[in-house]
Amino acid sequence: MLTEAQIAEGWFVLDHQGTPIWGRTIPASGSGTERDVVLIHGAGAHLHWWDAMLAHVGRPWRTTVFDLSGHGRSGHRPDGYRAELWADEVATVIARQSLTGSATVVAHSMGGLIATAMAAQFPERIDELIVLDVTFQPPEPGTAHAPRGRPGRERTIHPDFATAMRRFRLVPEGSTADPDLVRQLAALSYERADGGWRVRFDPRVFQQFTDAMIHDWLGRVRCPVTLIGGELSPAVTEDRAEYVARRLGQPIRWGTIPGAHHHVQLDRPAALGDLLVRLLAGEEPPGLRWATGAATGASS
Repeated sequence: MLTEAQIAEGWFVLDHQGTPIWGRTIPASGSGTERDVVLIHGAGAHLHWWDAMLAHVGRPWRTTVFDLSGHGRSGHRPDGYRAELWADEVATVIARQSLTGSATVVAHSMGGLIATAMAAQFPERIDELIVLDVTFQPPEPGTAHAPRGRPGRERTIHPDFATAMRRFRLVPEGSTADPDLVRQLAALSYERADGGWRVRFDPRVFQQFTDAMIHDWLGRVRCPVTLIGGELSPAVTEDRAEYVARRLGQPIRWGTIPGAHHHVQLDRPAALGDLLVRLLAGEEPPGLRWATGAATGASS
């Protein structure tokens, strides 16, 4: 149950097929625009992954952040998770929270795959798609239908909060985020459980995607797409950007954020925020280039 103060601050809880979804809509500042921007976190994360970036940029847009089902304060689904169900969940949040029924979506990692599925299934809900550090690759024989990513594992029960905080790690390794920021995230990532403390996310959220599924979705996306990676991460390359452009049948912007690994919005929140402000203002931010799909290499 939300308090009156939380409601006044834009917090909401909506029901999606029996599962509560927790989020917040932040109005634009007086000098901002009424453009709706929805931010989607990755696997095992939560809506506070965006706090540092939003603190830097202020309120240039009407922004909605929320915890995907199975994450943060949102509910866990007793029957498990599917990409199509998450896509419907995102579309429902946009329909409920946006002013016009559609939004620009900025999505990280697994959230980027969910947003791609949503763009394919609900084109009327998305104006533009910006994906952060997502590996898009053509399906290969033998692995096209293999689940991507690491399997989930039973949540560890830590005897006390201090132990839980010490054990918190970002995955994959290599983050260059400010340690104080990571500690702030850690403090918001645990919940009480019998015998101690455990992470909030449901371990069943992992391995819900295959290259074949993603290939199919890309072929049905019609909105403008931008692909942004961390310079220190292997996820975003020119070959992969060209593959996405070929599969979409339209050019895309792509580039990397210097000094960032996979968790781009944590490693370089100011640089990412500045880039998004310029991009969503219709400018051509330095550091981004165009992939046309004309380059040879990966199959379409």
